[in-house]
Amino acid sequence: MIGKGKYDGITRYNASIPPLVDDMPIILSKDNKNLYLQQNRCQGCSACVVACPTGVLGMSNQLNMRLACIPRVLPRKEDSCVLCHRCELACPAWAIYLIERGSKDSTHLEGVNVSHEGE
Repeated sequence: MIGKGKYDGITRYNASIPPLVDDMPIILSKDNKNLYLQQNRCQGCSACVVACPTGVLGMSNQLNMRLACIPRVLPRKEDSCVLCHRCELACPAWAIYLIERGSKDSTHLEGVNVSHEGE
């Protein structure tokens, strides 16, 4: 685990409530983005692992409160991540988020920028 993030107002396009990234560990930090995992939301289905085109993610032996194995970044694979969002989009439980650091007032998704000012 690299560290903990700070809530920055980012919401997923298909989630009605923004993730509270304060309590989510950062499992990867690259360029200007952090990959967060909401561990207790994870179902252990490994969809994120299968969706990863570069093999950065793998399943760990660590169990969450659902007694499901959670994904992890494989050793010496951190630099292989291409920040493609496939792990995030594949997750049926919305447990993994790739969020740009420092974006406080807008949602960034595949080049789409929707302002949340005035809310």
